[in-house]
Amino acid sequence: MSSRSQPDAMPFKAALFDMDGLLLDTERVAQASFIDATRAFDISDDAAEEMFMQLVGHSWAENIRQMVGFLPSRDTESFRKIWNDSFQTRIEAHVPLRPHVPEVIAQLASSGLTMAVVTSTKTMQARSQLDRAGLLSAFVTVIGGDAVAAHKPDPAPYLAGSKAVGCAPDHCAAFEDSDPGVHAATSAGCTVWQVPDLRDNTRPLPDLGQGIADTLLDAVRNAGLIG
Repeated sequence: MSSRSQPDAMPFKAALFDMDGLLLDTERVAQASFIDATRAFDISDDAAEEMFMQLVGHSWAENIRQMVGFLPSRDTESFRKIWNDSFQTRIEAHVPLRPHVPEVIAQLASSGLTMAVVTSTKTMQARSQLDRAGLLSAFVTVIGGDAVAAHKPDPAPYLAGSKAVGCAPDHCAAFEDSDPGVHAATSAGCTVWQVPDLRDNTRPLPDLGQGIADTLLDAVRNAGLIG
């Protein structure tokens, strides 16, 4: 996958990372759990998969808003519980990682780069998943979806992330997989690299000047953070 526009390398003072679909390979787990949950509402797997692709990268509150018109009974609370229980069961024994993540994070941590996670997942849940994946100690903070007043694609999460690491946004490299996340980080003033994960292949990537890479390893190399 090639980039339309790779940002020029510059000396960044900090790096901000999305979590689901970028560090953790949890979007596929969430998708499988989502399809499981929709079966209880007599929704076809094809319709469920199509809906799930529209939810990727958004906050839980936004997901529920979109689900109201999708569920025949509009019983979003029952659906939320079934979906969450299925997801938690699937990751209970193992939190999957995206390619090259352990070595990339370890190398960046050893270089002394300040790093934080900016995710739509609730803070405590995100910290738990990162801890079980062996990544939590590398980050100075985790900005969860419950820690900000507005969610991706609003810039608020990345503005909070840059403040937490003590850097202006234009001194932060941001790494995202989803389009809403790219919009959020770009609007905040970060320099952004996108590593697409689950997405509708018929939908073009946003053209916001972000770098585009196949893996996180490629992205951090393009950002000049590792050789």
